[in-house]
Amino acid sequence: MNDKQEHTRNLVAALAKHSQKATYTAVAGVVGLPARTVMQLLLKDPQSEWVVAKPSHQPTGYSTNQLRPQLKSNSSVIVSASALATWWAKHPS
Repeated sequence: MNDKQEHTRNLVAALAKHSQKATYTAVAGVVGLPARTVMQLLLKDPQSEWVVAKPSHQPTGYSTNQLRPQLKSNSSVIVSASALATWWAKHPS
């Protein structure tokens, strides 16, 4: 696993720990990878579902029965890399 992959996994762990949604684009901007690559790196698991598509605010490729109820508990979605970097500095995993 390279540093960017590890960075991505750590960021996603922090999002899940704090029940915070962020877009693929925001995560990609923080970790220095294309959004499509971030999508490919993430497993379809409860931790990764906190990374969402901007238009729907839902994770890509999950069926409704795969989504945990906690995902609906926070309607806030971080959409920019700068906002996510600031959030992450205050909410480590």
